[in-house]
Amino acid sequence: MRPEQMTVLTVDDTPANIRLLTHYLEKQGYRVLTAEDGFEGFKAAIQHHPDLVLLDVMMPGTDGYEVCELLKAEEETKDIPIMFLTAKAEVEDRIRGFELGAVDYITKPFNLTEITTRLRTHLRLKYLEKERVRTGQILLQTQKLASLGRAQSVFAERLAGLAEQIGSGLKKAGSGAPAEGMISAVDEMKRLLGDLRSVSDATASDVERISLSDLLDGVLDLMAPVIQNNVRFTVEWPKVSPVVLGNIGMLHQAVLNLGLNAMETAVGGGDIAVRVTEGPLPGSAGKNGDGEPGPVYACIAMTDAAPRKEPLSFDRVTGLFSTAKNNLNAGIRLTAINAIMVHHKGVLDLTEQDGRTTVSIHLPTAG
Repeated sequence: MRPEQMTVLTVDDTPANIRLLTHYLEKQGYRVLTAEDGFEGFKAAIQHHPDLVLLDVMMPGTDGYEVCELLKAEEETKDIPIMFLTAKAEVEDRIRGFELGAVDYITKPFNLTEITTRLRTHLRLKYLEKERVRTGQILLQTQKLASLGRAQSVFAERLAGLAEQIGSGLKKAGSGAPAEGMISAVDEMKRLLGDLRSVSDATASDVERISLSDLLDGVLDLMAPVIQNNVRFTVEWPKVSPVVLGNIGMLHQAVLNLGLNAMETAVGGGDIAVRVTEGPLPGSAGKNGDGEPGPVYACIAMTDAAPRKEPLSFDRVTGLFSTAKNNLNAGIRLTAINAIMVHHKGVLDLTEQDGRTTVSIHLPTAG
């Protein structure tokens, strides 16, 4: 969790308070949005979905309590933490604020250090809850993919048996009409293929909006225990994360594969450069990939820490990536990433500069 990825909405009808809070929070690295009355604050929260709201109570028109009620009543904003920041210091006022769903209640005059400490705590709690939900989703998707893998294995064994049965029947039948057993085997093969397709489609149909920065952040957190002390992932984070539509389990696996491949080049230590961007497809990706043309793609790019002894290669006919025989893992991971990109109408791209390989995944933005 990094402040530069967090947006705080400050709602207060006193411009001096807004200026003070904005200046202080921006120095801490937060992105700050402001509103000078309750209704404007409500509209800003609906439009921008901030990570936390600092909310005054006593404002003309729609007061802070009403704004809190409105935000908690909306599905898209109900989980945003709300901290009241007000001169109303009576116990009854505090109780009402917490009953309406606020996570904290700070009275004026306030201490800036106290505000940022509490704010950081509540953002951390929100982040941990989000990670808990996201991890649960990834585990669920992983279980589904594992189940699909087992189903594919069972289907493959059965299909192999049917193919052998059909082949045996052809030898016996010669040029005559196919035997009845062959016809039933062909029919069952068609049914099995249909079942396999339906299982694959059901697993791949779990699609949601995914913040690319959150996805990368989660993968790096997962990798942290195995990253050596002399290896660093230096990430260029965007101010606002691009959002894509996709299967969280599959995309998590794709980004994890990117990271594992890059780590293999950092045996002696070094920096792995990572960038999260959005824009049109670069020329190389447009030529090599199967992505649909679109105005904006979100991208995660990782550059190896050191040159590879054997370059990565790509067979456009088979869609398979390969490396030297003594390091097949990188090629297997890239082949898996490519399959995930094809499924998401995205593109996997490789470029080299000074012997170092940059591997990029490009996904259509959700808009």
